[in-house]
This record gives sequence, structure tokens and C-alpha cells, in this order.
Amino acid sequence: MARSVDAANIEVIMKEQESRFIDNLSILLEGMGESRMAGRIFAALMLAESSETSSSELARTLGISSGSVSMATRGLVARGLIERVVVPGDRKIYFRVNPDANGVGEFIIEAGKQMRKIQELLDWGEKLVKDKDPSVLRRFEGMREVFEFFRNELDSMMARWEEHKRKGG
Repeated sequence: MARSVDAANIEVIMKEQESRFIDNLSILLEGMGESRMAGRIFAALMLAESSETSSSELARTLGISSGSVSMATRGLVARGLIERVVVPGDRKIYFRVNPDANGVGEFIIEAGKQMRKIQELLDWGEKLVKDKDPSVLRRFEGMREVFEFFRNELDSMMARWEEHKRKGG
């Protein structure tokens, strides 16, 4: 009897841990420009035991509406993070995490584009404050330097990633 209680407790603990994982990943992706719902769906697909998960199963698992699943999956598919999958003989809509991870690379590339836009705004801001107190200009210069550094590192990292993929890695 104690053995089944332990197994039940482990299952509850695992479900709690998975729920926390889903919440944490969704908050992280939200901070990177995705909707929290898209982050929850992506996390649920990462944790799914089957390779494909139906939209109705996602709605049931996450306790959300089918409309929320539809809206969030549309964006995730467009970004290449997940794929829509057809199961022969089944009319349900299924999804899975993009198996070649190109979507993640595209997501990172998009983050790099946003960094460039921020840099452009900071450059503009520097021009606006050139006649103000030097501390204001230093604030802009420091921020621009940070974004420039990380954008350059991101560009370099993506080039290495492309080389890694070409070599079959």
C-alpha cells in the first residue's frame, strides 16, 4: 500500500514541477517578446511524451480555450518554433516542437534585429541630448555600448551556429 501512495505522491510532485516549468518558461519567453500563452504552449509541447499533441489536448492540459491555443500556435508556427502536423485519418490539428531547432535560431535572429533597433534609437537619443548635462550623454553611450557588444556577439554566435549546422552538428 505504501508503494502506491509513494507512486501517487511522485506523480503529484512531477505534475507540480511540470506546471512550474511551464510557468517559468512562459514568463521567460514573454520577456523575449512572445505572449505568455505561446510560452505555455511551447513549454507543454517540450514536455509532451508523444511527438505530436492535439490542439484539444493542449487546451485541456493547460486549462485554456481552444481559441487561445489557435492564436498562440499560429504565432509559434510562424516563428518556426513549432510545426503543425497532419495525422493520416485524423481530423484533429496536431503540433510538435520543430525538430531541427531552426525556429530557435530564427527567434534569436529576431532578438538581434530588435537590438539593432534599440541601438538606432539610442544613437538618435544621443543626438537629442548632446547639449544636455554630460551625465545624460554618458547614460546613452553606456547603454548603446552594451547593446552594440551583445549584438556583435549574437551575430558572431549565429555565424558559428550556421557553420555548426553545415558540418552536420
